[in-house]
Amino acid sequence: MSAHRHYSEPPESLKTPRPLWLADRASLRWLARHLLGERLLVLAGLVVLALGALFGLAQPLLLKTALDDHIIPGRLDGLEWVALLFALCVAGQTAAAFGETWFVQLLGGRVACTIRRETFAHLQGLSASFYDRNPVGRLMTRLTGDVEAIHELFSAGIIAVFADLFTFGGIVALMLYLNWRLALVSFVVVPPLAALVLFCQGPIREAFRDVRARLSRLNGTLQENVSGMDVVQVHLAEGDRFAHFDAVNRSHREACLRSIRYDAILFSAVEAGGSVAVALVIWHGASSIVEGALTLGVLAAFIEYIAKFFAPLRDLSAKYTLVQSALASAERILDLLRTQPEVQSPRRPALLPSGGGHILFNGVSFTYPSLDGGNGKANLPALQNVSFEIRPGEVVALVGATGSGKTTVIKLLHRLYDLGEGRILLDGVDIRALDLNDLRRAVGVVIQDPFLFSGDVARNIFLDEEHLPEEEIKWAAQLVGADDFIRRLPRGYRTPVGERGVNLSQGERQLIALARAAAYRPRVLVLDEATANVDPITEARIQAAIGRMMGRTTTIVVAHRLSTIRRADRIVVFHKGEVREVGTHERLLTQRGIYEKLHRLQDGDGKFGGQDQKREKY
Repeated sequence: MSAHRHYSEPPESLKTPRPLWLADRASLRWLARHLLGERLLVLAGLVVLALGALFGLAQPLLLKTALDDHIIPGRLDGLEWVALLFALCVAGQTAAAFGETWFVQLLGGRVACTIRRETFAHLQGLSASFYDRNPVGRLMTRLTGDVEAIHELFSAGIIAVFADLFTFGGIVALMLYLNWRLALVSFVVVPPLAALVLFCQGPIREAFRDVRARLSRLNGTLQENVSGMDVVQVHLAEGDRFAHFDAVNRSHREACLRSIRYDAILFSAVEAGGSVAVALVIWHGASSIVEGALTLGVLAAFIEYIAKFFAPLRDLSAKYTLVQSALASAERILDLLRTQPEVQSPRRPALLPSGGGHILFNGVSFTYPSLDGGNGKANLPALQNVSFEIRPGEVVALVGATGSGKTTVIKLLHRLYDLGEGRILLDGVDIRALDLNDLRRAVGVVIQDPFLFSGDVARNIFLDEEHLPEEEIKWAAQLVGADDFIRRLPRGYRTPVGERGVNLSQGERQLIALARAAAYRPRVLVLDEATANVDPITEARIQAAIGRMMGRTTTIVVAHRLSTIRRADRIVVFHKGEVREVGTHERLLTQRGIYEKLHRLQDGDGKFGGQDQKREKY
């Protein structure tokens, strides 16, 4: 059986490529805007490149002068000055090459930095639904591979193209000036080369589009498999995952080979054209010398100019593929930058009035967007006509089986998604009328598996790097009981945190997440399975921290372990996206409904009971 049997190529979720000429125009305008942003560097680079080209153009003329005026006639007086000028031109060209490298590399680095910053800032504003549709690996390719292709264009291509065109034009003018007949003989090979470039333009562009698309899939597959390596190893799925990765890797290699094929065709064609032109010049020039219509110095200068003539053509052919690669990458980044967030702040946001965190869900319905762009089967509703109220200072628990809609309620309250029907009010204001920053400061969330960033403990409590109020950080840590263990760390609040907090225990990470939520002094505190993955001793510490915070905020607790929410003021029971029951723990037990069945499935420690209870259907 084929090793590729497990692989089905995932569709690109970003926009499909537009017609070539439209994409080129838009991409060129965007690249030009970034180029003009560094106009001083561009101007300096052009000046240096022009000087280098002039030094190069002067050398064959000096060779002609040395041959015709000094060496062949046997007049050696003054030859030393010609040699000195030639040496100075070589030195000037070398210095110009150094300056060219310096300026264009600096230009490429600055432009790449600007584009990465612009793209990352845009990614931060996109909605959760965008990340549902786009794997992390593909987005990483935008910020790495695609930006690197544009960096190469600016650091090794765009300004050098102007220098090559300037050199090319200068050589044509000088060759026509020296001997227009011999120049026309040299130019015989140019039209076929131009036709070949035009013929290859479309296929080269499509080849580079394909390379970038397959590189995105390769990075996405790599990121997914490395992140889930523990699952792969536990389930002995190494062979299956390797076959999947190998298929994606082979697909990327085949796309690269197609692009290399066109690059090789252009480069070899220019090399062959140069050799043919030299042969034609020698053949025609030799007969002209015999007839006395041409000097040896002119022929030598022509051969030198032909070498310099085809050097820009070789460079232009190489840079042509570079430009096509950069345009393909620019098109993909532009498609990303054109993607608008589905959840946005209103143009004139309402002010959030003073209040204690009153929440009202009124007829809320919601269905998650289809991951295939709406081409497949419609998703089932996650919430259907949900209505409930949470008064200021209350502790309300959301309970239900997995997939019943509890977490969706939290995502809608935080406006990670916008609801389909109904309204959600926070202190009397529709959350869609609020600025997103104001809303998310007012609603603090602590999730089951807290995410910690590389940096130190203090920055993970208060994520604003520009403003790190030490007093607020310590106050938040003391409030949730994290101050004790933080002070015992090697460097206290400045102790480095490893990737995703690997050097801290699960309970310590959870306490830092609680402190992070407390640091913003939210009106509403949401605890989404905050104690699900910790041992009983750590759970008791976290419950004590939560208890200290509950007295200051309205609190929503999402939990599967019913032992953690018995003392809630009210419990809202969800089932298949609907609110089925609302009441206190004792009242819901007497109703003998869904909550009572959930409670019966768990023992007093919040763990599932016997096998007979497990099999009971709701």
